[in-house]
Amino acid sequence: IFAVKKQPLIHTLTYLGNKAIDVPTLQKQLSISQGALLNRSTFNSAIQKLRSYYLKKGYFEVDVQYEINPIPSEQVDIIIKINEGRAGFVADIRLNNFTEKEEKEIKEILMTQTYSWWHSWLTDQGTFYQDVFRHDELTILSDLHNEGYLDAVIDTKIVPSLKKDRIDVEISVEKGPVY
Repeated sequence: IFAVKKQPLIHTLTYLGNKAIDVPTLQKQLSISQGALLNRSTFNSAIQKLRSYYLKKGYFEVDVQYEINPIPSEQVDIIIKINEGRAGFVADIRLNNFTEKEEKEIKEILMTQTYSWWHSWLTDQGTFYQDVFRHDELTILSDLHNEGYLDAVIDTKIVPSLKKDRIDVEISVEKGPVY
C-alpha cells in the first residue's frame, strides 16, 4: 500500500533581510511564484540560484535560508531569510612583507583585482570571489616555494574599506629562510 501525498501550493513567498537587491529582482531569480506547487528539489535548486546571484553581485558572505510553514488547505507560506553580508568589491589589495619587485610581480598574476567603475560593470573585475582568491593565495605560495622560501606562510585578511560598500584585501607573508 502506498500513501500518496499531494504537493502543497505556495500561498505566500516573503523575503526578509534583503537590502541591496529588491524583491522583484529576487522573484525573477528564484523563478518560483505564489500559487505554484512546492517541489522541494526544484525549490532547493532555485534557492541555490538565488545564492549564486548574490555571489555574482559580489556578496561573498551571503547566507540564504528558508522556512516552510504549512497552513490549512494544503498550502504553505515560505519565508526566505537573507543575510547579505559584506559586498565583495575590492577597493585595495595590500601586500605586506614583500619586496617592491615581488609586489609588482604578484599584482600582475593575481586574478583578484581592484574595483574600477569603468571596467567592472562589464568584466566583473574587482568583484571578490572566495574560490578565485584561494587560487591567488596558492599561486603566491607556490611562487615563494619556487624561490626557495619553503617555510613561507601566507596570512590573508578581508577588512572593511574606507570606501562605502567596498573591502580591502591584505596579504601578508612570513617567508622564513631561503633553502
